[in-house]
Amino acid sequence: MLCAAAGGYLLQDVRNHGQSHDVETHDGKTLRVNSLHHQMMAGLEEVDHKLLAWASPTRSGGEYIWKNDLVWQPSENWKEPEFVYFPKIKGYAIQWHPEMMREDVPATVYIMEVLNESLF
Repeated sequence: MLCAAAGGYLLQDVRNHGQSHDVETHDGKTLRVNSLHHQMMAGLEEVDHKLLAWASPTRSGGEYIWKNDLVWQPSENWKEPEFVYFPKIKGYAIQWHPEMMREDVPATVYIMEVLNESLF
């Protein structure tokens, strides 16, 4: 929702995001996160943002369904966004579900570090 509020959009159907997977962070960490979604933030190249974490490796196998059931083709250097800061609306969008993870797991600790340090 925050991505759309910032001027981006959501891909309506993304494959292979229904199980836990790794994300890579902007500061070089690799974290394990849960994954329950089949939609994904997109249109970021048109929106002021800071990509904080992305799926690593890409999970979908290149199959992204956009509006009207059209297949969307990402750019060659596309990273599937998992944690994004949108400065104009001062919002952090997290694709995984930290509310379903313990406070002491590395992915939750990372989120809290970013928020507490006000890095962006």
